[in-house]
This record gives sequence, structure tokens and C-alpha cells, in this order.
Amino acid sequence: HPWVEPYELGLTAYADRRWAEAQRHFAAADGLRPGGDPPAAVMLERCRALLADPPGPDWNPVVVQMEK
Repeated sequence: HPWVEPYELGLTAYADRRWAEAQRHFAAADGLRPGGDPPAAVMLERCRALLADPPGPDWNPVVVQMEK
């Protein structure tokens, strides 16, 4: 699917703390999927939050879901 590559590029940029770049990739993935891409939309929000309030140097890109 055409949205997979930009999503994967977004994940790489996200893990490397390049959140503005990751945002562009996730937005591209979201725009390529009919009806939008829910995982890309979640990652877009995470990028926005990280850009607004950058974490410290010990930041880990892994998110642990604590509830359903």
C-alpha cells in the first residue's frame, strides 16, 4: 500500500527525535489512505506534543499502553 513507506519513514524519524520530519511523513501516510490512517493520526498527535514540550535526553520512543 502506498501509505506504508511514509509511515515507516515517520517511525524512523520519530525514534531519532526528528519529530517535525516524522510529522511530515505521518501526514503523508494519513493523506494517502482513503478515509485517513488512524495509526498515522495517533503518531501525528504524539509528534505535535513532543514538539510543543520536548522531553529530556532519556526519552524512549516506546509507549506502554496502560489501559484499553
